[in-house]
Amino acid sequence: MARNAAATVTAEATAGDGGVVPGSGLRLLSPQEIATVEEVFERAVSMLADEDRSLAQVTSLLPLLRSGVGLHHSGLLPLLREVVELLFTEGMLRVLIATETLAMGLNLPARTVVFASTQKFDGTTSRLIQPTEYTQMSGRAGRRGQDSQGYSVLLMSHHLSADEGEEMLSRRFKELNSRFSLRFSTMLKLMRTEGVSALTILERTFRTFQLARERRRRAARRHTVAEQLRILPLCVLGESEVAQDICAQTADPRIACMRRMLERLEYVNSDDVLLLKGRAACCIEASDELLLVEVIVDGVLNELSTAETVAVLACLLPGQRVAKSSLGTSYSLPLPTAALDRAIAAIKQTNERLKRLAAEFALEPTVGMDERDDLSTELVAAVLAWASGASFEQCWLLSPSTYEGTLVRHLKALDEMLLQLADAASALGNQPLRERFLDGRAAVHRGIAFANSLYLSS
Repeated sequence: MARNAAATVTAEATAGDGGVVPGSGLRLLSPQEIATVEEVFERAVSMLADEDRSLAQVTSLLPLLRSGVGLHHSGLLPLLREVVELLFTEGMLRVLIATETLAMGLNLPARTVVFASTQKFDGTTSRLIQPTEYTQMSGRAGRRGQDSQGYSVLLMSHHLSADEGEEMLSRRFKELNSRFSLRFSTMLKLMRTEGVSALTILERTFRTFQLARERRRRAARRHTVAEQLRILPLCVLGESEVAQDICAQTADPRIACMRRMLERLEYVNSDDVLLLKGRAACCIEASDELLLVEVIVDGVLNELSTAETVAVLACLLPGQRVAKSSLGTSYSLPLPTAALDRAIAAIKQTNERLKRLAAEFALEPTVGMDERDDLSTELVAAVLAWASGASFEQCWLLSPSTYEGTLVRHLKALDEMLLQLADAASALGNQPLRERFLDGRAAVHRGIAFANSLYLSS
């Protein structure tokens, strides 16, 4: 490869596939460029504490960068991701091995994009790359003002039929569907606001627009069928029936069911006036608001220390997966203390109670309910150690299946959750618990997990 080779992005299926060990002696950078890379890297890591500079992820990245090769995936520490982005933007990297995160969220074009596989793991199973994903990532090929054309290379890691290849490379994108879901906290906030109803908000969502479009399609089809029936010979058998108006617009029945469930749980009264629990639920957006409020009111956290309280809340962070054995059955990691064991058992009981109540009102489980038959305890030991003042490396070693960057992301989410819970505890009049949440946030908000962004540094 020529020394002045243009930048290339290699798209990997998962973060774990991005391991490259420099050993071929191939150097893509000049001595001056290597010196620049080293300077940028050293200035970035100088923001870290001495103990964090010795992290394996930190020490192993510099040799790659000096070779002109970079890594970029969600499991990297945020500071290291930013170093890679800045170096690639300045042309100091010739090859960047990245997941689709790079193409989906960052404008970092390259001359060539190489797909290492025709399949990707979507968190559940391996599947063929979708047309939207291929178009988005391959669209990074070709730098405006620098390249006359870009190149997209697809490595045939799996056999593709002609139909599969045509589907993946086509521009037939999947229809955009609304993912809007009315949360209890949203509904409570609307009840708190005069002149605004939940139905009004639903009528303005993209989902309602899609349903209205579907109703128009059905109305047109019904009209066509009615015309066909009109010109048919009269049938004397049987009696005519009044056709059901499929285009009739009715209020979303979920709203009434959610309101009745909130009244049963004493979040609102019969006049839709928010009660104490309702005002507390309005404060929570980071996780399942009903579950967290019920846990607080039931006193589940009362006997826990500050560090244990933070560790228990780590189980309720969204986006966690319950550990699976080789047989596919779920299991929980052993908990560090008996108090944590009792608290998590109580949370499971509360969760089951809410699920049964939701089923009684013909509602789907609220956010997270259906995922918490088995709480993920993978982060409990790591978060307990972090809240107790341990170093980041010590905490990460307690959760070895979690990437460093993923652990940082969870700690930041936990920081936000604790702030919201402090407001919720204040709304409930529980000042001691509010102080404990704030103390827990102070214990979490430190070190490499909350290092300043390079984009905001001078």
